[in-house]
Amino acid sequence: FYLLTNATFYESTYTGSDGITRDTRWNGNYIFNITTGKEWRWVQKEGSIKAVFGANARIAYIGGFRDTPIDAQASRDAGKTVYIENESFTIQQKAYFRSDLRFYYKRNKAKYSTTLALDIQNATNAQNVAFSYYDIQKQAVVVKNQLGIIPLLSWRIEF
Repeated sequence: FYLLTNATFYESTYTGSDGITRDTRWNGNYIFNITTGKEWRWVQKEGSIKAVFGANARIAYIGGFRDTPIDAQASRDAGKTVYIENESFTIQQKAYFRSDLRFYYKRNKAKYSTTLALDIQNATNAQNVAFSYYDIQKQAVVVKNQLGIIPLLSWRIEF
């Protein structure tokens, strides 16, 4: 069994050619992670390990990234997204939350090992903001979210 936690606090800024210091896109200010897992060994009669079953979980909570406001009227007139450049990265998106799960079965042989795994990324289907843009059809600013639950099945051979 293992458990790992960490916390990071940071500031990400830049100074533009106008001499003004601003936040960068990635200035979320904090990151919290917790990762845990457990393995169960299947032992043969001779005492050698035949297989390993495992389960892992990870939770990440990250301060929201920054975004630049969109000028809706100028975007409507131009027919494309127009940002308010002198307000770069002044909007902070809501915090990012993600939980991942992994279940695996690993077999060890004399000259190689194989692992069959199921990863479930964003297991809680959190709706995290990806970006915003001006949609000329809807004539409104639209917020797009990142992908929801992503299941991944993999088989790996190591020799």
